[in-house]
Amino acid sequence: MDKSIFTALNSMQILKNNQSVTSQNLSNTNVPGFKKDIHANFGSLYLDREKGIAPRVYALSDVGAFDNSQGALNPTERPLDLSIDGDGFFIVNPKNGNQALSRRGDLKIDENRILIDNTGAQILSVDLEPIEVPPFQKISIAKDGIIRSSNEILTQKGVNMSKIREIWPDIPFFNHEIDEQIEINAHYKGYLKKQKADILAFKRDENLIIPDKINYDGLSGLSNEVKAKFKEIKPKTMGQALRIDGITPAAVYILLSHVKRKSIKHIA
Repeated sequence: MDKSIFTALNSMQILKNNQSVTSQNLSNTNVPGFKKDIHANFGSLYLDREKGIAPRVYALSDVGAFDNSQGALNPTERPLDLSIDGDGFFIVNPKNGNQALSRRGDLKIDENRILIDNTGAQILSVDLEPIEVPPFQKISIAKDGIIRSSNEILTQKGVNMSKIREIWPDIPFFNHEIDEQIEINAHYKGYLKKQKADILAFKRDENLIIPDKINYDGLSGLSNEVKAKFKEIKPKTMGQALRIDGITPAAVYILLSHVKRKSIKHIA
């Protein structure tokens, strides 16, 4: 009798789980990007009598999964309502702090200028960092899925603030001088970012010793003036080379690359 009751209870538990799946799917019908759970398939397993253990029939079910097929795409005319056509997910950082995958595309910018979805989950970049939209800027999402700010779009050839306002008319206009300064800052931002990265990389090597017999005349890319200063002062380390008056970070970076290449060849 207890065997029959156990088997029946096991089956009822699986039925209950399937009812929960149905309820979950129905309650999330209108949630953007929701992927419905798949019902478990039933089966049974008969265990024959062995070593004094009575035979018993168990109810079995598959491990739960979700349906990843493409859903309907509904146009909304909102520039930050996105959909993924085909395979793929957004990487998000929900409020609980655990990174997750999502296809929910009803995005917005919060009070801290961070891109989030309608649940408050932060949308992460390819570097797994929250995407921050600078003040007075808009963002554009290309067909390749890359999110670009108006500042990044300004770096492209032929784009100026007038073109930007054709895309986002609500960006305020103050005067042409301010527009020109914004365009200059956008164009030089990439160079400044690279120079900052070079400086950070250099700081890790500022104690690197420069060989005494280095041939500065053989370093292509250095001006004759820079070569003359290096030969006159003979810096012992990269840090000393950078602190020489009139020596640019770019010149020291050329020297650093040369010394590292020589070190690798010597080790090999």
